[in-house]
Amino acid sequence: LELTIRGLLDTVQALPAPPRLGLPSGPSPNATAVDGFGESLPPGPCSDLRSGELLKQWLKAVSGLTTFTTVLKQQSTMAMLFHTALIEDLKLWVEGEESHDRGMARTGARRALTKIDTLRREATKLASVEEDAKAKSFELVQEVSAAL
Repeated sequence: LELTIRGLLDTVQALPAPPRLGLPSGPSPNATAVDGFGESLPPGPCSDLRSGELLKQWLKAVSGLTTFTTVLKQQSTMAMLFHTALIEDLKLWVEGEESHDRGMARTGARRALTKIDTLRREATKLASVEEDAKAKSFELVQEVSAAL
């Protein structure tokens, strides 16, 4: 996504200056953006896109999404670690029960309960980060849709 936006930004910057149909030369008092050549652009839906400012905003948004992706991967890894540890503690509990070793069964059960609480917290954090990432992604999609 980032490479696509960078490619679009390069393309927009390489475009020739737009024709000045009936506009006086020099900066327009109603202009809201400046293109890559320092020319004032008439206000309109494409002026921010043509100036590259909108594309730079999108790049910042994509950078934020990349950060969310990293956090999601880390949080997912943590949840998987606690899940694996929970499975091991459950196996310890079952083995203790099957071998009639009450101490081992009690230890496995106690450790499993602790892991369940930790896994619940980690899953809640993961869901929260995932929702934030979805919201940011949706915002970027809305911005791009509005500009196009």
